[in-house]
Amino acid sequence: MFIMNNRVLFISIVMGILIISSCINRKSEREKVNKKEVSEKNSWMKDSNKAIKQTGSFFAKDKSGRELILEWIKTDLISPEYADTMKKAWPVAQDAYTNVETEFLKSFPEVVGKEMFFKSFEPLFSDGIENVDWTKVENKMKEHLKHIFLFDPSGCSDEIKTRLKASTHVFVSIKSKESNELLGFISFLITPEYAYGDTKCIAFAVKQDEENKGLGKLLMSSAFKIIPKLERIFLCTRITNKNAKRAYLNWGFEKDLDPVVEEHTYTFNLDHWIFFEYKTDKSDKLQKVVNTFTNI
Repeated sequence: MFIMNNRVLFISIVMGILIISSCINRKSEREKVNKKEVSEKNSWMKDSNKAIKQTGSFFAKDKSGRELILEWIKTDLISPEYADTMKKAWPVAQDAYTNVETEFLKSFPEVVGKEMFFKSFEPLFSDGIENVDWTKVENKMKEHLKHIFLFDPSGCSDEIKTRLKASTHVFVSIKSKESNELLGFISFLITPEYAYGDTKCIAFAVKQDEENKGLGKLLMSSAFKIIPKLERIFLCTRITNKNAKRAYLNWGFEKDLDPVVEEHTYTFNLDHWIFFEYKTDKSDKLQKVVNTFTNI
């Protein structure tokens, strides 16, 4: 375990949100906006907060016809409810994200010693890449990611807390109807900076033994069940995450060729990340899935 000051803690939190299948908003939002655009963004926050119910659930079926329950809760990023949902999600998330990040390190070991996110990994790479114990790297990665998923916001400044609290977070779980076992989850974020109709996918994982059964598509589609007037989902993932890239393209996402590559003090290396967006004026694949859902 390592101790971080408030500045590094905030960067780590931001990095964690980004690591978990997410990305920052489109380039136009980086530029100075006029009063009309500001008004539209404020309107999106108000409209979405008003329209999204605090909790809810519905039935769905996977590719085999197995009955599933999808449940959601609306929170903010520093609420006890958010901490509780992430704690429940961690057992599913740890394997998925540990594998993704470890595979990334195998392809890009040069990031160790250069990027703050991998600072704590330096001792494991001190004897050269050919002598790395990858089992220790995986264990260290689980520890590192756990601090991000289960972070304590009490050490953040009031300014950061205000910023995190201003966002709307929607956490969606998918469970077996028969056993009530958690099989996967996804979370969406809406902030005052987003354009009208935009949401960011900040966390997304399915249990490894449940992959290729259609659960991921159900989870991603749930955004259109829960968030009225949704027009765009955006996210990003590691360039080495082949399964995610293939899935997003199959579901109707397209590569975002003009993403913002800076957020706060972190700059994305486009050799390490790939950005995607799903726009309702270009695809209806996910919206069609919603028609298969039934209310509880």
